[in-house]
Amino acid sequence: MKFSIFLLIAISTFFSCASTNRYFNAARSGDEAVIQKYLAENGDANIKDKTDSNMLIYAAGHGNKAIVEMLLNAGVDVNSANNQKRTPLMMATNFGHLEIVKLLIARGADVRKQDIVNWDALMVGILRYQNDICKELLKHKPNLKAANSDGQSALILAVQVQFLEILPQLIAGSDLNQEDLYGETALVKAVSRNDVESIRQLAKARAKMNARSKDGKTTVMMATKKGSVEMLKALKDGGADLNLQDNAGLTATMWAVNMREITVLRTLVDYGANLNVQDKLGQTALMKAILQGNQEMTSIILAKRPNLALKDNNGDNALAVARSASQGEIAQLLIKAGAK
Repeated sequence: MKFSIFLLIAISTFFSCASTNRYFNAARSGDEAVIQKYLAENGDANIKDKTDSNMLIYAAGHGNKAIVEMLLNAGVDVNSANNQKRTPLMMATNFGHLEIVKLLIARGADVRKQDIVNWDALMVGILRYQNDICKELLKHKPNLKAANSDGQSALILAVQVQFLEILPQLIAGSDLNQEDLYGETALVKAVSRNDVESIRQLAKARAKMNARSKDGKTTVMMATKKGSVEMLKALKDGGADLNLQDNAGLTATMWAVNMREITVLRTLVDYGANLNVQDKLGQTALMKAILQGNQEMTSIILAKRPNLALKDNNGDNALAVARSASQGEIAQLLIKAGAK
């Protein structure tokens, strides 16, 4: 008897699930007749599957506008969400259904809603390079200061994935110096991706030009390490400080020497970088060039008449460093430049 009751319950549950799945499949496939008949027979428009997704979420994600409209007219909440807190608007955005995005917004969709990892529809659109949809979402006042679980704002995300079509609108309404979980701003992301155009736009909008990466490097140092004269110019034109030091006391000129970036070094020197800054070892950029045995870099620096009397933590000036490193030819260059 107990087995018979259990069997009846199991069979009933199976057919119930099969019947329910039919309507979700219809919402996905665009079978309007099935949905229309179901609603006409007073079926529950708000049924959900095991992910808490309703038919509206599926219809929106699969681009079935007529079914979306049917379900909204039947009273389904336009801002309903599944167990990941993803809404019909997010799903339509993700899959590029512009007309459904417009319909959902017209029917009251909240563009500021965030999912379980704090992504909103605009962020989804940026990640998926949905240009027209992002422009539509921007018309309806999304929260441009919102951050996802990685601390990324829409602006930071757009720069990070290099989706630049809507960058002017994002810059106009965002906190340009907002940082992600790593303490990095949109400008830092732009430099890390060699994105000169974003650097220029952010500089023009007066972003903080001396922002640092998670390892303490300034944007100028980052551009130097990448060997990019073009980025250096954009940063300098935006007011970046060429002489800031990292955690070890190194400046951009020192990094140029360390990376053997001769063109970058020449550019920094021509821009007026301070060649007399000393790192935590007491070394200047000149001393680092000497220790490398790099006569060309040494000559570039000497041409700007640096202070040759400065001493490192061992009490050695540039000439003493050259002699202790057996750099005889460089020592002669130093003596000719007035070193003692």
